[in-house]
Amino acid sequence: MRVSVPDLDGIDTPLAGVIVTFLPYDRDQILAQLAEKAGSRPHTQELDSLFRLFRTPYSAYVRASERARTTRRLHDSLLATRGADDAEVRALADSAARIDHELMTARATLDAVRDTVEPAIARLRGCARRACARRD
Repeated sequence: MRVSVPDLDGIDTPLAGVIVTFLPYDRDQILAQLAEKAGSRPHTQELDSLFRLFRTPYSAYVRASERARTTRRLHDSLLATRGADDAEVRALADSAARIDHELMTARATLDAVRDTVEPAIARLRGCARRACARRD
């Protein structure tokens, strides 16, 4: 059996050494029973749409953050062994500066989206909580 999960770019990536356990129950039936017991979930579609708006800039920020971390680590390692005058070290310093700029841009985009969707998410979550409190 092959098990895979999406990587930071959303591409399915195989996982090695994963143990898969099959359990003898009907997952869908259990989920249906839990949903029935919990009652309605107000504003699910609206919340899903807002979370979807957040996903793309968040993924871009995570990718840029990982590239920045990896580039800085490689730069620092080469700097320690080769010195600042090495051409590859200078090239990595230039790359790190460019990637840091991409990271700042991705962060600004993420913050702008968060500022836009967060009030609506908080409002819808509050409404859902009040509905749950009235049921109890």
